[in-house]
Amino acid sequence: MRRRPVTIIQSVVFGLLAINASWEVVTAVFGAEDDPTPLVMMQCVVCIVAAATAWGIWRQAAWAWKAAIAYGVVTAGMLLTLPLLLELPAEARSGIWGGAAGIMLFAVLCAVWLRYDAKRRAASSADR
Repeated sequence: MRRRPVTIIQSVVFGLLAINASWEVVTAVFGAEDDPTPLVMMQCVVCIVAAATAWGIWRQAAWAWKAAIAYGVVTAGMLLTLPLLLELPAEARSGIWGGAAGIMLFAVLCAVWLRYDAKRRAASSADR
């Protein structure tokens, strides 16, 4: 199973995103941060979805593109709830919608590539 450079990069990026989310959870659990419990739980979900996406990409699983979309939805949803969870003032909320849109764009672009690559691999294995 030969991996393309784009596949390796995507897998590493999603792996790093999983590590980042898990670090947020660890620091909250051990008291370094005083994040609200719902935010910590959402970070747990982000960690799980990012790790599953990284694993699916690395294994070149046909479902990896769906995991990338799930990552985008979960992470964007978490960002959009931040103003409520953290009681942010209006001036601190301005970039949240843009950040959520950026995350979704990233996830969709990754998913498009992963779906294309899965179809390409399926077609080439059917030709053999």
